[in-house]
Amino acid sequence: MAVLSLGSNLLSLRAQRSLSAATEGVARVSERLASGQRINRSSDDAAGLAISSALDARSRVYGAGIRNGNDAISALNVADGALSVLSAMLDRMTELAEQASNGVYTSAQRRAMDREAQALQQEFVRIQSSTKFNGVSLVNNQATQVGIQLGVGSNSQVNVNLGISGTGDTSQTSSEFSSIGTGHGVSATGYPATYAMGDYDGDGNADLFSIDNSNQVWLQLSDGSTFSAAQQIGLAGFAAPTGVATADVDGDGLADFVIAVGPEVHVFGSSTGQFSINVGAPLNAGVTPTFADYDGDGALDIFVASGNEVITLHNDGGGLSQTASTSVGGSDINSLSVSASGGNFSVMTSQVSGGQIKLINNFSYSGVVGNGYWVSSIADQDADGWTDTVVTTSNGVDLYNSNGSNIGNFGAGSVGKLISGDFNGDGNADVAV
Repeated sequence: MAVLSLGSNLLSLRAQRSLSAATEGVARVSERLASGQRINRSSDDAAGLAISSALDARSRVYGAGIRNGNDAISALNVADGALSVLSAMLDRMTELAEQASNGVYTSAQRRAMDREAQALQQEFVRIQSSTKFNGVSLVNNQATQVGIQLGVGSNSQVNVNLGISGTGDTSQTSSEFSSIGTGHGVSATGYPATYAMGDYDGDGNADLFSIDNSNQVWLQLSDGSTFSAAQQIGLAGFAAPTGVATADVDGDGLADFVIAVGPEVHVFGSSTGQFSINVGAPLNAGVTPTFADYDGDGALDIFVASGNEVITLHNDGGGLSQTASTSVGGSDINSLSVSASGGNFSVMTSQVSGGQIKLINNFSYSGVVGNGYWVSSIADQDADGWTDTVVTTSNGVDLYNSNGSNIGNFGAGSVGKLISGDFNGDGNADVAV
């Protein structure tokens, strides 16, 4: 009797296993041929796959680094183009300043040069503030360090400094200063002596204009090493000059001296000689004349204070006329600052009592913008093309822009009067309180 059994054909089973192994081998070979890779899964070569994966990741990282480097090169190309334009503008402004200092030009011609210089200055500020790459400012007045990642880790990063910042020496000591002469009228008693300095005679040295304790006005010329004997400038009929300041009022490129005395403003022009105006009311003691080209004609106009009013004097380069008188209310004004651009202007004032800072826009009183004791103009800090204002307060010094917005505070403790200027030669405005 025959017996039926299943799965006992050993030769067939061996043939099936051999066929399956051959099929898998052919599949692996076909996969390698199709992918072009020897290792397609960890079973092919576990150690080799780990090395390959690491190399692939590193390759992708360095590809991103190459793109980062190209982006950085593009940003630097934009900055380089802007700096080339700014450099050319500075060269042109220097050329205009040199040209305007020549005595053969008339005031009208110098005003034309000044208008070009002012337009260049405004365009300089615009380019400086608007030059950006992907939203990052490249040549503004705030230096920023940007890291360019070119590979893996901190050692593959290149730091690039963007922006324009001063690098002047800020470590001056008293031993670095020496006396070049004595100004007239310094005394411990009587009416406080008031001084202003500027190059009146065009020799490149700052000359001294002063009001002494006897209310006399004096001019002393400097040759860079000493002051000449004082020359008295008579202002008969007024007992107490209230302020003295310097500015290029007549447009000849040299400093002119402006004196507020009684109800009058006197200009001692280096080219045009003396001219004056009577505003019809006593000017406030201690408030020095302030200057800005409010109407955009290229000539610096003059702002003075009488009581609680700001008086605007139009300057045509050889004479003054009263344009407007704007009241801010309250007590007498004790300081003022002016900012002007493109035929518009603003004035900020402080007062003897009340501790309020008030704003005037284009002859119209706009109201109280803050609290403080004293105001002074300072160079454009927010790169909007307008001069800004520093204000002394009970908590240090506040910074305001031309529309009356408080844009910063520095220092601490109560501060009285202040002056501003580039004291350390780094190209940035400083404040002394």
